This record gives sequence, structure tokens and C-alpha cells, in this order.
Amino acid sequence: MGGRGPAGARLVQGRVGFLGEPAEESRRQARLCARDMRAPAGNFADDGVAPVVGYAIGDRAAFDFVVGALRPRPVMSVVPAPPLAMCRQRNAARPVRERVHFDFAPQYRVMREQSGGVGWWLDSAALTPEETAAAIAAHAPDRAVV
Repeated sequence: MGGRGPAGARLVQGRVGFLGEPAEESRRQARLCARDMRAPAGNFADDGVAPVVGYAIGDRAAFDFVVGALRPRPVMSVVPAPPLAMCRQRNAARPVRERVHFDFAPQYRVMREQSGGVGWWLDSAALTPEETAAAIAAHAPDRAVV
């Protein structure tokens, strides 16, 4: 699975996904992905550009790994977090090629349980993408610092 973004900003996932088996290989792939995200984010931050990492970090250990690597730089975490039913509704409304084709409820629950109190969890259920972006731009410095 490749990421979208500027040329050269692709992330490649191994044969085992974040919920795959064997579990240790899944964790290894998640750490590798986190390491691959933190390096360019740190480089951009060091040059005065605020990086935005658009990726669901699945558990607290991976989150702490990424944040720890970015310190002592300031780090903000914003999780657009509509209720799970809204996530499913939005996923179903996407074109087929853009849909998530697995049950993301387990990851959603793990993220809520392990990292729900970290950063800003923005309930974006009633917001358009534009309104969500505007809310993040306006309020993240006050609500999202970790």
C-alpha cells in the first residue's frame, strides 16, 4: 500500500498489515512505518516547516515512539474522531477504490482505549472536511499539544 503525497513521500507496507498475523511481524511493520514517518517529519520541522502526518497510529507504543523521536520539537496530535457509525457511513459513501476494505472497528477501539486522552480528539461528525481543517488550524495550538 503506497501513501499519497509529494514525490518521494511514499510509505510501503510489508506483507503483514497492522492487524495481521503473525502479530510480532505486524508490530515490526508498524514500528518500521512509524520510523519512516518520523524522519522526514523531523527534517521538515528542523527547517521551519510544520509537518502534518496523515496516518492512523494504531497503538500507544507506536505513538510514543514517533513523539519521542520528534522531541524536543513541539508536537501536536489531532485525531478527527467521529463516532464509529459515522466512520462506517463515510467509508461506504466513498468511491470503491478509496474505501477501507476491512473492519477498522478493532483499531478504532484500541486507539480510543490507549490514546484517547492524548492530544485533541475532534468529533468531526457534524463537520465538512473544510470545517474540520478550519477547526484544526484555529484550535490545534491550544488543544492538541502533547
